[in-house]
Amino acid sequence: MAKDYRQELEELIGTEHKCFVVQPSEESIWFGGESENAADSVYEKIEQKIYELQNQGVSEEELEFDIEHYFTTFIKGVHQRINKGDMARIIDPIIIHLVEDIVRYAEAKLEKILSQKVIFGLALHIQTSKERLSQGKQIVHPHINSVRLKYKKEFAVALECVRMIEEALLMDLPIGEAGYLTMFFVLDDESMQEERETIGVLVITHGSGGATAMVDVTNRLLVTQYARAIDLPLEEDSLVVLEQAIKTAREIGSAAGLLLLVDMGSLLGFGEIIEKELGIPVKVVPMVSTPHVIEATRKAMLGHSLDEVYRDVVGISMGQREELPKEVADKAVPALTIVAACLSGEGSALFLKKLLESKLRYDEKLLEFVPLQLMDKAQAKSRLKKLKEERTVLCVVSNYMLDRDLRCHSMDDVVNGEALSDIQQLIDLEEAYVKMKKSLREHLKMVRGQDVLDDVRTCVARMEERLGNKLVFDTRIGAYLHICCLVDRLKAGERSVAYTDKVPFLAENRKLYSLIRHELQPLEDKYDVVFSEDDVCFVMNFFIHNKTLA
Repeated sequence: MAKDYRQELEELIGTEHKCFVVQPSEESIWFGGESENAADSVYEKIEQKIYELQNQGVSEEELEFDIEHYFTTFIKGVHQRINKGDMARIIDPIIIHLVEDIVRYAEAKLEKILSQKVIFGLALHIQTSKERLSQGKQIVHPHINSVRLKYKKEFAVALECVRMIEEALLMDLPIGEAGYLTMFFVLDDESMQEERETIGVLVITHGSGGATAMVDVTNRLLVTQYARAIDLPLEEDSLVVLEQAIKTAREIGSAAGLLLLVDMGSLLGFGEIIEKELGIPVKVVPMVSTPHVIEATRKAMLGHSLDEVYRDVVGISMGQREELPKEVADKAVPALTIVAACLSGEGSALFLKKLLESKLRYDEKLLEFVPLQLMDKAQAKSRLKKLKEERTVLCVVSNYMLDRDLRCHSMDDVVNGEALSDIQQLIDLEEAYVKMKKSLREHLKMVRGQDVLDDVRTCVARMEERLGNKLVFDTRIGAYLHICCLVDRLKAGERSVAYTDKVPFLAENRKLYSLIRHELQPLEDKYDVVFSEDDVCFVMNFFIHNKTLA
């Protein structure tokens, strides 16, 4: 079986080839190339990889290994310590400051030092996330629940970091992003020692110093000597430069290929000549500019194939224009609201609204503060009722009781700050809940993500009430995710995961087991699944370790 010799095969042929053919009469091995439709970002790459491996019947353990391997390749691309001043020229300064805050927070919580490679990889990743979301694309982690289970501490830290990113970039991130950030905290660059064959990058332009200048800027920004340059002075014979290009290509090219970036004229034909001379694939990018060289070098260092790098570099100009149409959905009414109600007219209610907006962290696409004046009590109650029908009202800030079903905070407690932490927790939980619905809609295959999440939320609330044990934010999010994914897996006919030391665990927690089992019954009935003892044990753990997961 090939999987029994996985490590030996990877050392021999690498992991980037979809297939390889060995002919008895030949001494060499033929490798199948990447698809022309290969995805070009960490998200799409992993989604594509998951799909391919699942179709091949690869086990969950091997599948997780491949996800981790892709991240190690991504992070390994940064070879040396990055100068912060230079890094600011290719990465948004806001993101650099944000990553510094994230690193300080993560290092303190995880009690470890993150390597410089991981830090720069994280910055590149966040910038990619921002660009992807600005183009209206999705972020879905295909195995977020297994990541959360396997790396509980790192996942809890990643959840907080997602909130930090949202606050800094004023963007709405789905819960799946926490799965990707977790991988950066888990993977250590000490394990990234293996070398991959990468493509060469060679820049040739007419005139004195043009190519050299672009390559110098690129190599300095990326802290490397990866890209190479050749200048073609107008008075020099192009054949002399061609010989020099072939010599350089022989030094930096490989079986993976060579990307040649040129400006115009006879240089456009150099690629075909070098390809025939050296017997390696060559692609030529015309009308080269510094952004082309930076992108080509960065992707080449990360180990991307020649086709991938060529497609990304050629698409730079078109890709920038595609970001423009993004304003339609922003007009949507936020799904959540907090009502600020005052007796003395709408002016006071408006003041209270502004105070709440300035004191609380929230996503304005998801949450709106609505001022309400109480001069006419009947009219105020009617408007509040209409608001409840249209969207979720989290709470009311008022000195007067308007609705016994809604949580009410007095104006005094808000002004003196006593109620703000409770309201903030409520906002964080509800915003995460809205984002989970969106993420689970993409992730779950057998059940409707929105429906099962509503049912799981009701189920967990009953457990909390029966146990008198209110789950903290991160634990609650984890419980929701875990049970939703568990229902989906069982519905698909997958086997339950065995719980280690189940027998003594159940002996110590028999009463808790009975209660959790009883409260899970409505989910079993509605979705026609059966929770095993092992499944119940995993759910019990959320309540046993509630505080330690915060």
